[in-house]
Amino acid sequence: MWPLILIRAARRELDDAVDWHEDQRAGLGTSFQTAVRHAPRDIASDPYRWPVLYKGIRQAPVGRWSYVVCCRIARTSIRVTSIFHTSRNPRVWMGRR
Repeated sequence: MWPLILIRAARRELDDAVDWHEDQRAGLGTSFQTAVRHAPRDIASDPYRWPVLYKGIRQAPVGRWSYVVCCRIARTSIRVTSIFHTSRNPRVWMGRR
């Protein structure tokens, strides 16, 4: 399995989304966070399974949620560049390394 590196912007997106879901209903943020944690594990187990969508960035869906995990495969690791709600403008994550 490949090691995962979550960049600061992706960590902030995850924290914000967890807080938002938790504000909607108690326990929902925890459920969302659990689902998000499974997506990178899926990526790490078979990183080439997910198609390249933009300049080396691949996206894996987050279970039943309208989110994707955006990542880039490096030589020795996988860099998670965004935890992204699919209704947002993708330009948000396109320039991240």
